[in-house]
Amino acid sequence: TAAQLISAGMIIYALNRATPAAASAASLLLQPWFIVLVLAGAIERLTGLASGVAFERDWVVLLAGTNRPIALARANAMLSRVDLLCEIAGASIFGVLLSMFDPVKCLKLAAALMICTLPVLILLVCLTDKLSKGALERPRHPTTSGLCQPGNLIERVLDAISRGWVQYSRQPVLPASLAYVLLYFNAVLGPGGLMTSFLTNR
Repeated sequence: TAAQLISAGMIIYALNRATPAAASAASLLLQPWFIVLVLAGAIERLTGLASGVAFERDWVVLLAGTNRPIALARANAMLSRVDLLCEIAGASIFGVLLSMFDPVKCLKLAAALMICTLPVLILLVCLTDKLSKGALERPRHPTTSGLCQPGNLIERVLDAISRGWVQYSRQPVLPASLAYVLLYFNAVLGPGGLMTSFLTNR
């Protein structure tokens, strides 16, 4: 959330700053606000991926139970549906707002939403842990001594990747997930910064 707020602040600063129309791309890349924006974006992306892995691969397993494959599949399917819905709805709503208001107002609204939803998110995580009698605090594997040994590391990595793809292919949400991937097969068409910048400039 902090990285997203810094990114929004840097973009607002750049939009409010009077930049000459003939400024070269090289001079833009050397601006301090642009360097901070890139670093904050990288941190946000990395922490977002880490949070996604924690939610989908650790917490869901702990909450559903390792010996309940049907409950685990349903929980993963529900998470994927919510994630896809939020990605599509968020990009659509922000696009509509961009067409109605100026980008600075839209970014301020997004920053306010981030600040307001952070305490709610933390409260819901604590409530989930409390209702599950501390399941999120318990380790999934009772012993982890054999995991850090260097022998057969490539074998274990390949085995984990293959098992992950097999589990993904058995998920009930597979058709929706594949449809979403095929819809945004080209990275430029995805609901992200590139597409937003292109539509804004057009």
